[in-house]
Amino acid sequence: MQKRGRRHRRTQRAQLTVFIIIGILLIIVGGLAYVFLYRPIGTPTPAAQLSTTRTAMEGLLRSCLDSALFGGAHLIALQGGYIDVSGSATYGDPGETELAAEAGPAYRLTRGSAAAYGVALGENRVPSLAVIVEKLKRYTLVEVSRCATFESIKQQGYAVRTPDIDWQAVGFDTARASVPYSNKKVDLILVLTDNDIVATLTYPVQASVQEGTIAVDQVVASVPLRLALTHSTATRIADNIVAAINTGAIEYVLTPDCQSLASADRKVNIYVDPGLDPAIQVVDTSTVGVRGPPYTFQYGVNGISVEGRCDG
Repeated sequence: MQKRGRRHRRTQRAQLTVFIIIGILLIIVGGLAYVFLYRPIGTPTPAAQLSTTRTAMEGLLRSCLDSALFGGAHLIALQGGYIDVSGSATYGDPGETELAAEAGPAYRLTRGSAAAYGVALGENRVPSLAVIVEKLKRYTLVEVSRCATFESIKQQGYAVRTPDIDWQAVGFDTARASVPYSNKKVDLILVLTDNDIVATLTYPVQASVQEGTIAVDQVVASVPLRLALTHSTATRIADNIVAAINTGAIEYVLTPDCQSLASADRKVNIYVDPGLDPAIQVVDTSTVGVRGPPYTFQYGVNGISVEGRCDG
């Protein structure tokens, strides 16, 4: 009888243990089922949230690139190929120091901008396209660093790391623009096509939360500004004016050259802002209705009178 009682108690304890294990398993399974099957609609998983944040970061960086590129291209064209005719250490633009030293003022005020003299001292002084592209690159890099602070991402609880480059200290040399948390360096490649400016920006950014780390390294943007075309037209006009000066002429008349200066789509107009020192304005109207005002490349002319205009 005693043996039978002991066996009975052991059996009861074993059954109780089994029931407890089964109960624990049911709780675990029920919890997992709730998490995966009954998650409230619209509540993203951590992975989905990270992906959404990454898309937002790319959008913010691309917006900064687009804004800096668009503003810089307009500024440089309005000022005859300079960010600042008087020079700007911030953007690495030495300005028109030679002309200022030799012939007085280096710019002519027109359309509210200080346009550099594209023709002075009997020379074509319009900066080359390669020089202008380098200026635009420097301007864009500085402005992106000011814009891309990712405050909205930080407000969501992310710890954000962005490049901290002293561009003046590295001489605007992107080969020296390293960041400590990435094997990629800050860089910007600009390609001028017939119809726009395309920018590829490498700009390593990291955002971290408990659920993981997001890395954004590169974005691409384009602006519909025909810098290459307007610069080419402006340079050819400066060559024509210099040729007239070399013949001893006191006036250059633009109108006879309109046909050779016309763009294929007839959307580039050329105007003269009259005055003692006139200004040439090459105005691309193709941007009207697409984005912003007409794109204008302009510069002053010293030493000769200029008359005429070209419409299309």
